[in-house]
Amino acid sequence: MKQITDKAKKVPAKPAVPIIFHAVLRENADFETEKDDQFFDAIDELATKLPPQISAVVGGRRFVDSLGGRVKRETVKVVTNPDALTPSRLTDLEMLFPTNFERIEYPVYGIGNFFLFYNKPKEPN
Repeated sequence: MKQITDKAKKVPAKPAVPIIFHAVLRENADFETEKDDQFFDAIDELATKLPPQISAVVGGRRFVDSLGGRVKRETVKVVTNPDALTPSRLTDLEMLFPTNFERIEYPVYGIGNFFLFYNKPKEPN
């Protein structure tokens, strides 16, 4: 909650568009399931504590499974703020943050946060 409160101070006092926080759990292993549950339970508890500038919090996971291929994303919790200055609709959030797989092939491999920066190649003259 402290991170959300700190970040809420940096957004406009009256946002023109909904502000949504996307909290992604970094996968550690199957033995961390209790911590996973605590993470998503904490998101549930935020529903009545969110500052009015924040419209929603979406909690999920991302990983690569044993089949490889693209990163799999799973949305586990979506909490909307009933007191938001600029509210979000649950149906819109579910459309914006869909789970993108039907099955998982174990074991899975977690993915930390990363950014990829590169220079766009110059086009030939």
